[in-house]
Amino acid sequence: MSATPSLRPMFAFPGWVIERIDIDWNIKHAFVHLRRDGRIQHVRCSKCETPMGQMKTNDRSVQDLPLGTLQVNLLFTAFQGRCSRCGNIETVTPPGLAPKAQATERLKRHVSHLCRYMPCDKVPEFIAISGGTARRWDKEMLMKMLPAPKRDGIRALLIDEKSRLL
Repeated sequence: MSATPSLRPMFAFPGWVIERIDIDWNIKHAFVHLRRDGRIQHVRCSKCETPMGQMKTNDRSVQDLPLGTLQVNLLFTAFQGRCSRCGNIETVTPPGLAPKAQATERLKRHVSHLCRYMPCDKVPEFIAISGGTARRWDKEMLMKMLPAPKRDGIRALLIDEKSRLL
């Protein structure tokens, strides 16, 4: 299947382009092959903006949001670069992915959103992950999204063994 213009916005990662999309209907899986945009000649160091040299490459597969009943994996080649000026070493991946991530940030946010409406153990019925992974991603997203609790001015914390619904 070719990457039609209607699918391009779903997999729009700045600096990366869709090479092709393969769908295996037998296992209900879509594989989105990404490659770095050839118009970008050098990756620049995030600290000093000097072009970095490539040290090594690594083929990666990362789980993404499902398309209906199809599981989606992004396939790309990440590379590790080193800045000759400041010595900084970075792994270059599509935006929204940590260097060693197994899933996209948008999938983790989606799973966390599902956990608002159902127990984490029920999420695997909709997304191909375990209940433990759903719990871990939910906690990770909550730690990022929610502000730290304010404990200023608290003199005592009282817990009553009785509860009552009003």
